[in-house]
Amino acid sequence: MTMLALMNGDIFMRLVPRGGRVDLPDGVVVMPATEMTLHDGYRLITHIPPVTPGPSPEERLASWRETAFLTRAVFLISAKAAGIISQAEAVEAAKGGMPETFMAILTEAVLGGALSEEEVENFEILWAALTQVDRLHPMLGLIAAAKGLNDAQLDTLFGWEG
Repeated sequence: MTMLALMNGDIFMRLVPRGGRVDLPDGVVVMPATEMTLHDGYRLITHIPPVTPGPSPEERLASWRETAFLTRAVFLISAKAAGIISQAEAVEAAKGGMPETFMAILTEAVLGGALSEEEVENFEILWAALTQVDRLHPMLGLIAAAKGLNDAQLDTLFGWEG
């Protein structure tokens, strides 16, 4: 149903249904309500509801990142295609082993103080058991940075099409 806005000059008063009844504050009744200029500055105009903007591109990307993941196999194939790991590492990692490239990066992070040995040990256990790789896993960000991948490249690896 189309709604009309009852205006007093430029001041919005209320919405009324097109074809319905309008009771003005001074007691005048207008029926049926259509777009028109009434007396004493009153008028009825088509009401255009405000458009609620959707999320910004940055908000859409952030929301997507929160839920984006790849299965282990698809992640390994994508990582191999991107040159992050070798074919041999991908095959070994598909069996649950930690890719040597990842282990070297994590070892450097321990030496540089960015990670503790316990964090790396825990990640090794998680890696052996995982079935999916989350886009926002902190270790993934560390590995990507060490391999020279920026966020946009990592998003592409995970299938972001923006």
